[in-house]
Amino acid sequence: MAEEHYKRRLAALLTILGIGRETAILLLCITDGFLRFPSARQLASYVCYLAVRKQNEQGRARCVLCLLFKTFI
Repeated sequence: MAEEHYKRRLAALLTILGIGRETAILLLCITDGFLRFPSARQLASYVCYLAVRKQNEQGRARCVLCLLFKTFI
């Protein structure tokens, strides 16, 4: 049952642009399958990600995630 949970989560993470297999597996390990942190804000704080608003040449704004520093287990 737990194995199926991780497979589904891994498949979902791999659909996100910019997240590869290694990053997805690391996220699953750090978060215990996203059960360790009650909110996305707490997870982002733990792994030191920050949402940053960037603007391109055409003036369009978009939100991106920036890794402030690498967290190791």
